[in-house]
Amino acid sequence: MIKLRRFLAASLLFPTFYLIPASGADAPATTDTVLPSKAIVDVTATGAESKFVPDDQANGQVTVSGTTNPAGVVLNIAPGTSSYPGVWIKPEDGKSWDLTGHGHVEAKITNLGTERIVVVIALDDDSTGAQTNTDKFAIKPGETRICKTLFGYSWGAPSSTINTGAVTRITIFSGKTATVPASYRIESLEAAGPVGEKLPVNPALVATKPPNGVIFGPGVTLDPKQIVPTSGAKASLSTDGSGIDLTLTAPKQGVTVRPLIGTWRLNDKLEVKVKIKNTGQTEVTPSVRLESKPGPSDEITASTPLAPGAETEIVVPFRAATPWKGTVDPDQQKLEVKKIWGGDPGTGTLYASCFATGVTVSADNPPGNKSLQITSIVADMPPVSTPDWLGKKPPVDGDWVQTFNDEFDGNSIDLHKWNIYTEGAYHGGALTHYTKDNVIVKDGTLTLRVEKKTGYHNDDPTMVKNGIATGYADTYGKFSQRYGYFEARMKLPRIPNMFLAFWLMPDRGIDTPAGQWGQQAERTSTKDGGMEFDIMETLSLWGPWRHDFGMHWDGYGKYHKSNGVFTCYSEPDKDGFITVGMLWTPGLCVMYDNGKEAARWETPRVGSTPEYMILDHVTGGWEAEPMDFTQLPGDFVIDYVRVWQRKDLASAVDGPKPNDGGPYPPKSKNAAPGTP
Repeated sequence: MIKLRRFLAASLLFPTFYLIPASGADAPATTDTVLPSKAIVDVTATGAESKFVPDDQANGQVTVSGTTNPAGVVLNIAPGTSSYPGVWIKPEDGKSWDLTGHGHVEAKITNLGTERIVVVIALDDDSTGAQTNTDKFAIKPGETRICKTLFGYSWGAPSSTINTGAVTRITIFSGKTATVPASYRIESLEAAGPVGEKLPVNPALVATKPPNGVIFGPGVTLDPKQIVPTSGAKASLSTDGSGIDLTLTAPKQGVTVRPLIGTWRLNDKLEVKVKIKNTGQTEVTPSVRLESKPGPSDEITASTPLAPGAETEIVVPFRAATPWKGTVDPDQQKLEVKKIWGGDPGTGTLYASCFATGVTVSADNPPGNKSLQITSIVADMPPVSTPDWLGKKPPVDGDWVQTFNDEFDGNSIDLHKWNIYTEGAYHGGALTHYTKDNVIVKDGTLTLRVEKKTGYHNDDPTMVKNGIATGYADTYGKFSQRYGYFEARMKLPRIPNMFLAFWLMPDRGIDTPAGQWGQQAERTSTKDGGMEFDIMETLSLWGPWRHDFGMHWDGYGKYHKSNGVFTCYSEPDKDGFITVGMLWTPGLCVMYDNGKEAARWETPRVGSTPEYMILDHVTGGWEAEPMDFTQLPGDFVIDYVRVWQRKDLASAVDGPKPNDGGPYPPKSKNAAPGTP
């Protein structure tokens, strides 16, 4: 789980996708009243530059100066390590601006540099960061652009509206400048536009969820524009609209049924069932494939030819028929390389059920007229099926010993096993804080709860105060292990904007220079045999049954490397839980979803240092829908965490570490590990 310094910044590169009602009623209607523009900062005034303060992410890279011809405030950004350097603008009275009566905040910005820049304008209200309206703007060298962030929108999609009567901060920032300096001039900053103004809908970002998963069938009709013949086939709705008639005259012909606009959200399902009838005079063998923005599913072909008049149902799983197999490359072991790898051709799947773009029916038969009729297309769930060994032992033979087990019995988390705070890291970006109140042990489960609640990070009044509370747990300094089998049974939330993970990070022990996070944290560095293992990392946009499995190594900067798969699908058990595990041995890691192998990577660069476990639940991510506070709280529920070790791989560094249940690292330099 790469720690994004801000969720806001993730959308510099990745778009936000969102559901929109069929009526298009995505925001309040525009009013007829338009107030005059209201200057937030007079950039022509002497000393205006003092109001633009480099934020705490700028690392000294941002300098601010005033200009007179033309008037404005210039941000100069030197090359450096800050990912998203920028400035904060706050009210002079230290309280808030009243921007009621307006529809947006706009800035006139000129790019003074030699490279294209992407500038973000984020608006915060008095709820201490719980709500933010945000948008991004690409500006070419020499170009001047009016950049508008609308109230009630984030990243171009409808979202919660901030309290326009109590705007407490405006943040303006751009992307990382690693080698080339950037410079841009802010020539105005004001509130303008009518209350309730709307952005035009981008059809590419619209998603619809078929009712009960029915794309086509009883009670659901299609628009003829949704039926797209391929390779010269003929296809149309039947006269009564109850079927899609398909005529094939050559191999490879077929039809694709597409959404009327944008994509379908099939992310609460795991397969699509297509009923097909042979309406011709000769037998035919149909095939079905699912389409999505990132790529298609496996193509499933009927097991036997379909006789004239016969009907069949073809089931296409989202899960890959052939488990993902990670590519192996000698460069993976060279430090002086920065690269992202993927899987070997023919393994895994690119199909993303949250961005479904079609269902294709075809037939690869000898030439000659063939006639088919598609009578229904329904997204559904497979029957429950879990192996007997799941949760009881590792998936492979060997002399195994259980080394860690937490069933989360009792009424509080076991602080001899877990930490519920972590030094200085805001994995959820600027909005989220960790608190003990949102680490809930009850009825044999651990719940990490996200809710709208103002508080201090780590419950420490000297740290940042934010408006979204959540829970956190890790075993840093209390349990670590090199190699073994790590498994957790969990239930994922179904509300927008959640970002959660079960993952491992290196822990070389107390004899290595301390520091849990950051480039100088040698103890937990992913260099020199260290590796971040994301056993289960997911975004709520993907749905409760999809997650990724990934590895990161050689740091997160100049030589960062990664490999993994983003489309692992896990069938839930009868209680709606998924069980995810990772087998880790020298040079090998294998990931299992509900006992089925989903991904495998075999290479000498697989991590070889002891690792500790992390359970994390925050907001945001790189693919996200706007936050809907009315749906909170969002619960990440963990039934158990279990770890085994193979005896021949065990070492003295494996297992629990002595501690008295206090926070780690210790508060006192003279205290023993684990003491408060």
